[in-house]
Amino acid sequence: MTSLVFSRPELLPVAVIASGAGLSAFARALRARRRLDGLYPARGWRGWWLAGNAARLAALLLLSLAALGPGLVVEKRVPVEQAVLLGESRTPAVEHVVMVDVSKSMAGHVDQAAGLLRAYLSALPGSARVVVFAFAGNVSGPLCSGAPGDCLRVADELPRLVGERYTAIGDALLAALSYGRASGLPVAAVVVTDGANNHGSPVGDALRAARAAKVPVVFLLAGGDPRAAKLLEEARRYGALIAYSAPGAGEAAAAAARRAAAEAELAALKSRGEAFITVRSVSQLPSSAAALAAALLAAASRLLDGA
Repeated sequence: MTSLVFSRPELLPVAVIASGAGLSAFARALRARRRLDGLYPARGWRGWWLAGNAARLAALLLLSLAALGPGLVVEKRVPVEQAVLLGESRTPAVEHVVMVDVSKSMAGHVDQAAGLLRAYLSALPGSARVVVFAFAGNVSGPLCSGAPGDCLRVADELPRLVGERYTAIGDALLAALSYGRASGLPVAAVVVTDGANNHGSPVGDALRAARAAKVPVVFLLAGGDPRAAKLLEEARRYGALIAYSAPGAGEAAAAAARRAAAEAELAALKSRGEAFITVRSVSQLPSSAAALAAALLAAASRLLDGA
């Protein structure tokens, strides 16, 4: 859908009055000319006279339009993946429930985990909402709730949080699903861990529950713990998104986390049937072009008067 807008709408009353006055003057002049023609018939005046005065009227209308600062607003429906991947900030809100592993086994992988978390949060659009919890044997928090940028501080706080006993990844994922269900928003569940699961509910059960609820799951895996192999196998079986940071992975791991953030956002929106959104763009029309056209019409009217 396309519509016309003005950047200086406060001038609209002035433009309407000026245009109305011009139309009124043109009508009065035409009536007067017809009366004069009835008294003193003249041949050949009508075409040139009408063209000259019509040019003056058009020049006045164009000047009024230029003063208003016209623009075109275009609204179109686009696939949500196009809007998300292009960073469209007006996409519907998605809640990312992030569970951060703070068990003892994470002690050697804090920097990698923090890097993955920063990359993931930084890639989310401004419309996203983030809630961050800590977990080990139990879930605690939230550590942060708000916009993605507000929760970046959690990455800096990870070193002092790590040290708890046990790692219950399945319980953490189930808690994320429960919290997300209560929000009423499209949800993505995110788990930052080294994959060394040794406590609580089976991860496979939690992944099945996520698939049944149509909630995308993201694993941000830090370090190279061999116990992560089983988690990776189950994650792939149930279609979870995975970003892995081994020692020295650096930018490649961050890029994988950013990619996972975009894909999780998209999957959460699609799972709620929000496959399209309306994108609005404004194109300002050049007022100088209207002013130039008005000047040319005014000059043409002078030439026509002498014809």
